Amino acid sequence: MHTPIGHEAKKGGAAIASVPLTVLAVIALLAALHLGRVLLFPLVFATFLSLLLSPLIIALGRLRIPRYVGAALIIGVVGSFSVVGVSELMEPAGMWLDRAPEVTAKLERRFKSWKQPLESINTIDRKLQSATGALADDAVAVKISQPFVASSLMTGTSSLLSNILAIVVLTFFFLAGGDRLLLKLVEGMPRLEQKKQAVEVVRAIQQNISFYLINVTIINAGLGLVVGLVLWLIGFPNPALWGALVFVLNFAPYIGPTIGVAVLSLAGLLTYQEPLRAFTPALVCLAFNLVEGNVVTPAILGYRLDLDPIAMLLFMFLWTWLWGFPGALHALPILTCVKIVCDHTERFKPVGLFLVR
Repeated sequence: MHTPIGHEAKKGGAAIASVPLTVLAVIALLAALHLGRVLLFPLVFATFLSLLLSPLIIALGRLRIPRYVGAALIIGVVGSFSVVGVSELMEPAGMWLDRAPEVTAKLERRFKSWKQPLESINTIDRKLQSATGALADDAVAVKISQPFVASSLMTGTSSLLSNILAIVVLTFFFLAGGDRLLLKLVEGMPRLEQKKQAVEVVRAIQQNISFYLINVTIINAGLGLVVGLVLWLIGFPNPALWGALVFVLNFAPYIGPTIGVAVLSLAGLLTYQEPLRAFTPALVCLAFNLVEGNVVTPAILGYRLDLDPIAMLLFMFLWTWLWGFPGALHALPILTCVKIVCDHTERFKPVGLFLVR
């Protein structure tokens, strides 16, 4: 017969033994996400894009248009607008990229006084190295050959095109397939209770993520439009480009707006001589981002985005580390999905409570 103390000791030992296994499972999952990002990124992006476009499929279905036809129409229209928009912005974007080498020179001239203490320290360091014989006589020159650069660009372009093609195809089948994947998932569940739970989780993810993506897209489009309009009014060049940049970057909270302010600061320094005027575009971006983040988005999304800011920031850093900036764009929808799954699973409910503000 097992005594209560012995039974509790066994439970405690099992709990302690499960900790290393959990840690190993988390490490294995992170490694799989990082190594499989080439395959997983188009899948995740297409999933969220199909949730964003799902209301259009529903509207076309009410007009008795078949799902395959509706999906083809939506993909065609969205793809056409995207191609036209990108082609219109390519020329000004290329112009600013060509001017990128000017940034270093202008920053050196404008902040020359900041460099003087560093140059003095560098001179002292060189003298010390020369005195101790630590300074090498011959410098090692590193040269990047043109064929290597060209091949890298070709590889990057090929990867981008393959990702776009995969996203388009997957989005089409997700839109056209409807609830087919959900039905297959439910059929694979052995018990009725598990089937109901699976349907509840998937429906909650569909509704919440679709609501979030639609409203955030509208908010970000409005933010990009307002920022672009104000930049046009103050005479800043290529306002449409900066408005589009703000629109895309704002899908990554915290990280995206920070990048936007930094990029506009550099662009302002390249455009204007006066410091106040040079930083005006960045201040415009920062001001509207603060209004959007603290007033507009909470008022529209409300309780549906009641996530803890620290958890959001940690998740942003995690997915940026795993997938780069595309991971930052996906971090918040993925975090919302994680919270929904935790809320509907008894074992992970404490984790869901940790994610709430």
